[in-house]
Amino acid sequence: MTLRANGKLLLTAEYFVLAGATAIVLPVRFGQQLTVSSNNSSTLEWNSYSNNTLWFSAKFSLPSFTIVSTTSQSVAENLAMLLKTASNLSLNPNALLSKSIRVDADFDLQWGLGSSSTLTSLVAQLLNVDAFTLHQQTSNGSGYDVIAATQNSPFSFQLNSNTHITKPVGLPQALTSNAVFAYLGKKQSSAASIKGLTSNNFSKADIESVSALSNAFMQAQSVAQLVDIIDSHEVMIAKLIGSTPIKQKRFADFNGTVKSLGAWGGDFALFISPLGMEYTKRYIAGHNLNPVFGYGDIVMERE
Repeated sequence: MTLRANGKLLLTAEYFVLAGATAIVLPVRFGQQLTVSSNNSSTLEWNSYSNNTLWFSAKFSLPSFTIVSTTSQSVAENLAMLLKTASNLSLNPNALLSKSIRVDADFDLQWGLGSSSTLTSLVAQLLNVDAFTLHQQTSNGSGYDVIAATQNSPFSFQLNSNTHITKPVGLPQALTSNAVFAYLGKKQSSAASIKGLTSNNFSKADIESVSALSNAFMQAQSVAQLVDIIDSHEVMIAKLIGSTPIKQKRFADFNGTVKSLGAWGGDFALFISPLGMEYTKRYIAGHNLNPVFGYGDIVMERE
């Protein structure tokens, strides 16, 4: 059995998505694949690879998911918790007995494209449980990333009580023909970035404003409109978390705008300029950022 989960980029409503704002999510062409086979032991054997290089392995005794051996105690403990929670939700809790599992990521795990969310999705698929429910029991994020793992085109996401509303969306040509995504060189922890945020941090008016900016994003008719929308969005997030937008920090001379994607401070950023993609790519090359992708190179679009 082979399963697949896609990574993600959060285009709008970072942080505010936790409070019910409408977010735009981009499933990406990178992700993780899980292959399961039988073994002759009474343990669950687990091996994780990134770009064909083994970075983690463990053996667990079942049904307790006690760690028998591992290359990383902390990773094994988190994985055991995820597997045990999924097994408790499953109608077939013994499904992992005497199994060997290999997980392959086709991207650098430092890129922040969703190594945790794709793993949650893969485990949910493997044990035939609801991925969003599994996420709610094992994580404190909104869950947009777990939903993205099984989507193959951009969508809007909104938390609604204990569930979510997800709808496919179309994005304007002003974005798809001009967007450049660049890795900023520092992986951000989503869990750490939202720690301490409570309902008291979000006003109803601000939540509505961010949702309105997401909707405006989808309707933009020109690069100039997108730049204005993104700049307004960055101001909203900066106010919430008490930080400075990434353009002011690192790219003040860029002719256009730069938007953080997801947790601020690292991972990927969106660059868009009225001068076009070639100008943007030359600018990014001058700042030694790598890797760099055009919209169609990284974003999944339903064919």
